[in-house]
Amino acid sequence: MSGKKVIAVYNNAGGVAKTTTTRDLGYELSLRQKEVLLIDADFQGSLGGFLGRNPQMRPAQELFWNPICHDLESAPPIEKIYDHLWIGLANLQLARDEQFLAMQKNPSVLHRILVTLFNHFDYILIDCPPTINEISVQVLQAAQSILIPVQTEDKAFAGLELIQQEIIRANKRRAGASLPPLFINGLLPTRFNKRLVSHNFYLEEIWKKASELKCQKLKPIREQVAVQEACNKGLPLKLYAPNSSAIPDIEELAQNILTIN
Repeated sequence: MSGKKVIAVYNNAGGVAKTTTTRDLGYELSLRQKEVLLIDADFQGSLGGFLGRNPQMRPAQELFWNPICHDLESAPPIEKIYDHLWIGLANLQLARDEQFLAMQKNPSVLHRILVTLFNHFDYILIDCPPTINEISVQVLQAAQSILIPVQTEDKAFAGLELIQQEIIRANKRRAGASLPPLFINGLLPTRFNKRLVSHNFYLEEIWKKASELKCQKLKPIREQVAVQEACNKGLPLKLYAPNSSAIPDIEELAQNILTIN
């Protein structure tokens, strides 16, 4: 795979807008005629749910991770959602199947699958689990770059140190597999309310940290009620609320990703 088109949307904390960022960034890239594959790497299955797929009702043969975890010969299944946009689903079965993936003792299974079977996509966005586990190890081995959503709150900002440590460990594994280190697309401030003093304070702190990491200071994604409403309707935000003030934020993020990738 050339370039940095496999992007892990990564944070080992929950509630920082990883899934909505993956959904809306993927949809925006698809509108720009890019072939995009979204992969849900969280057993909660929220990414599929936020796109109206009802993943928790799906049998094993319809789940992306099933052949990977069980070392099967079949290709991981994917589904077309809109023009240029596809998804690989996950559900609660992934929590059980992860042990079989760990038994393979090979952190590069997902990497091999993406190289051999899904090289025709322009962008592959992976919605990472909110924990450090075998799945996150596989994702950080397969990705070429990492986008880090960080909520503009104290707890989320404090968690950046743990993320940095995990990136260091991932890069050691990647060096052992002769893979280049992960490129950091940027720290993405999320759920931002400019009227709150604390949010503005942590926005500046996030941008300072981005300077330390030598990555982009990305424009924050504004907090909008419509974002959660779109999740409930199983639609990208741009389809559900095209006039939302968060839409320009997502468009700018997509343009940044296109520019640096």
